[in-house]
Amino acid sequence: MGTELFISLIYNTSLLLVLVALYSSVTFGSSLPPRWKDIIAGVLIGLIGVAVMANPWTLHPGIVFDVRSILLSVTGLFFGVIPTALAVALIGAFRLSAGGAGVWTGLSVIITSAGLGLIWQHFRPALKQKGGLPELYLFGLSVHLLMLACMLIMPRPVAFEVLRYISAPVLFVYPIGTVLLSILLIHQRANRRLDETMREAKDLLESVVENVPLMIFLKDAADLRFVLFNRAGEELLGRGRKDLIGKNDLDFFPPDQAEHFIAKDREVLSGGGILDIPEETIDTENKGQRLLHTRKVCVNGPDGAPKYLLGISEDITGHKQAAAALRDSETGYRILFGQARDSILVLEIVPAGDPVISDLNEAALQELGYSRGELVGKPVSILHENDDDAVSRLKSSFGPRWEKGVVFEVRHKRKDGSVFTAEVSGREIILGGKRLIISVERNITEKKKSAERLEKINSVLLSLGPDSGKNLEALVRLFGSLLGADCAMYNRLEGENFSVRAFWGDCLERTEFKAEGSPCFKVLCDPEAACGLVFNELSEFADAACLAGKGFRSYFGHPVKFESGKGVISVLYRRACEPNEEDKKLLGIIASAIGMEEGRSAGAVAARESEARLRQSQKMEAVGLLAGGIAHDFNNILTAIKGYCSLVDNTMVQEDPAREDMREIMNAADRATTLTRQLLAFSRRQIMAPKVVDLNKTLGDMQKMLRRIIGEDIRLSVKLFSAPCLAKVDPGQIEQVVVNLVLNARDAVVKGGEITMETEVFLPPAEFFSARPDLARGRLACVKVRDNGCGITPEVRKHMFEPFFTTKEQGKGTGLGLSMVYGTVKQSGGDIEVESEPGKGSVFKLYFPLVEEVPSQKPSGTTEGSFKGGTETVLLVEDEESLRRLGERVLRAGGYTVISAVDGKAALAAADGLGKPVDLLLTDLVMPGMSGRELAQELARRNLARRTLYMSGYTDEAILKHGVLEPGIAFIYKPFTVDTLAVKVREVLDGPADQARA
Repeated sequence: MGTELFISLIYNTSLLLVLVALYSSVTFGSSLPPRWKDIIAGVLIGLIGVAVMANPWTLHPGIVFDVRSILLSVTGLFFGVIPTALAVALIGAFRLSAGGAGVWTGLSVIITSAGLGLIWQHFRPALKQKGGLPELYLFGLSVHLLMLACMLIMPRPVAFEVLRYISAPVLFVYPIGTVLLSILLIHQRANRRLDETMREAKDLLESVVENVPLMIFLKDAADLRFVLFNRAGEELLGRGRKDLIGKNDLDFFPPDQAEHFIAKDREVLSGGGILDIPEETIDTENKGQRLLHTRKVCVNGPDGAPKYLLGISEDITGHKQAAAALRDSETGYRILFGQARDSILVLEIVPAGDPVISDLNEAALQELGYSRGELVGKPVSILHENDDDAVSRLKSSFGPRWEKGVVFEVRHKRKDGSVFTAEVSGREIILGGKRLIISVERNITEKKKSAERLEKINSVLLSLGPDSGKNLEALVRLFGSLLGADCAMYNRLEGENFSVRAFWGDCLERTEFKAEGSPCFKVLCDPEAACGLVFNELSEFADAACLAGKGFRSYFGHPVKFESGKGVISVLYRRACEPNEEDKKLLGIIASAIGMEEGRSAGAVAARESEARLRQSQKMEAVGLLAGGIAHDFNNILTAIKGYCSLVDNTMVQEDPAREDMREIMNAADRATTLTRQLLAFSRRQIMAPKVVDLNKTLGDMQKMLRRIIGEDIRLSVKLFSAPCLAKVDPGQIEQVVVNLVLNARDAVVKGGEITMETEVFLPPAEFFSARPDLARGRLACVKVRDNGCGITPEVRKHMFEPFFTTKEQGKGTGLGLSMVYGTVKQSGGDIEVESEPGKGSVFKLYFPLVEEVPSQKPSGTTEGSFKGGTETVLLVEDEESLRRLGERVLRAGGYTVISAVDGKAALAAADGLGKPVDLLLTDLVMPGMSGRELAQELARRNLARRTLYMSGYTDEAILKHGVLEPGIAFIYKPFTVDTLAVKVREVLDGPADQARA
């Protein structure tokens, strides 16, 4: 039995060792999920148990013993519930199948052994970790005591016999076996845990090496070839690991770099310590040249000799660039901080007390008047005019508002005690653990002063009314008070003098200054005066002695310009004047306001003058309409009177006393003709024949005639422009205009007086034409008739161009001379202007558009003295019976064959009945029914008239309507004399037919 037991123990021990191997491989070696590990372990343990029971120690048939109690108790202690349950199920099933007397005892041993192991694991889980021998032995003894107790399940005699044989080995051998098996499992577990820890540490180290953002490399100490390279090294060098391993520095880098690296490697290997290389350059494949911070260390082998060289390199190129940028930024900040024009203060917020000045820039030192040492470290309250108010406002705003930035005003006190207002823009920051306030401050004293000035200016501008004089006084008063002057004035340039339009302050004794020699003139002429000019010595100006005499020393002036003129706004001081930029801006604003006020005032005056001119023009138009309306009938009557007088005069003998009466009748008719023409000239309805004439030649040719008219007691002088003064006018009418003006001037001057006629060509400014909208823009020819006579009063000037208005005695003037001048000039496309004051003479200025054409030559026509008759046939058409009879007599007396008709219809019938064309159609222009022009065109169409001569007493408007003033049209204006008619008829018949068209 002893041998059998010994063999059984060896066999069972072998199976238990298999359990140890199984525990190691399943628990630690498999990558299966934990649940699957438990199942596999339970099945395998169950199979080991079956193998154990397959070779038992048999005491009696059906009663066997083995080490299943050790197996299952250790399984419960080390493997857990699932493996233990599966093993119990397999082993129990096998025991049931074996049967025998001890089957139930065997099952009890299986269950109690496994159960006690599970219970012990539950309450003492640390046992399988630490493995204390006493407790393991106690555990094994407890399991096998329970095993012996299970023997009592068998019949008593059998149970006692069994206990007698197995108690000793079970109580002494089996607990020791349990301890040994448990220790093997604990050691196995510890070894596996250690291996696992080592593997994890290795994996962790490899991961760290691989993922650390530093280049890590390992070189063989023998040949300095690379044996390890991490990913960061690959990315930095731009080469793959396969290209690097087994190579050395000479294979990749320039010789100088490679030699440098190798030298440092050997230095490390020979010294055996750590070498820190702060900066070294390396050429990379993709990133160019980079800057590295490298640390190298020697790694010794087991024998203490150098085995490897470990290198760790950090790419510090970006750091260096950032550091350089930071230095540049700091330098820029210092430059900005030091050179900023605004004051910058850095304040530190302290736990108790006022904020302390930590730093401030040069602008702040200059503004405050302190040195840096006097302010740094001092509380900011040293700068505030009112410490309590300023500091309390500062402290109350600490917190979120300051983090976002705040803006407020504060009054600062300089070192010299002067005070100024500053606008503060502050923000709180955290720097180096300190709470700081960056305070940017700007002196706004002048800005606030300017704002107050602008407010006063706006108030005055808004209060301006319609009275221009009061407005100018208000602006000048405002200007003088704002600049703290002793006197302020506004002078307008009028001719050669400056008139004082408004003043403020000390009373001025003069209301006018000469332009030459005055500071005002200097301001207007100097191109640099656009921002104002300062003169600190008024005594230097010839026409400012009166100002210097009143104690005024300095002068500050600015030009004022407006559409119709210019002037100067200025202030006077009894001290030196030093205006700043704000004062100059203020002066410019006031100058602009005065200019706008002058422009508005001039516009209002111009509007009133324009309205007066319109009323005058309407009045003239009404008179002109009246004159034009009566002209036709009046001319017909005058033509009849003059014609019949001529006929009667021609029949009288030279000695007939009635001949003198006829001449008086003719003179009266001539005067009436002149009167009619003057009325038509005034109303601009006279018949004009405009030609391009040189006004210089016209006035030159008239000198002798005009000197005879004005007499020897009055001197006549002529000043002609150097270039031709060409204008398109009626030569005869313009001569009559000059004669009338000279005659008026003669009547205005006394004995020894002077009359001057002048011409000039000039280009007026835009405002000149704005006041004369009917005058064509461009260069003008001007005729001036000047006298030094008695002058004209303003009241007379209002009516001087009205017809029949005269200041002469009864019988010495018709009052139509100037009205004729006015009408002729206007009808010629010109304009007339009068400048006069009582006692200072008068100047009449005639303006005509300048033309560039060649002056027209006066044709040499037939004179009345060359009158002769003819034998041609003349068709006379006149609706006025007296004129028709007169025409018949005159033409028949000249030898012509005359056919007369009362209107166009009768004339057509007479021409058709004649059977041949008439040599001349002499027809009135305006007749009832068919007009003279329509008659002539119809006869021409029928080839019944070779030439046509029109006659009319209507005004130019009616004549122009019928187109008889066109080139190639022959025309004679009523009233005419018998001789004039005879001469004109002969002229038409003898002239070209195309100059007497229908």
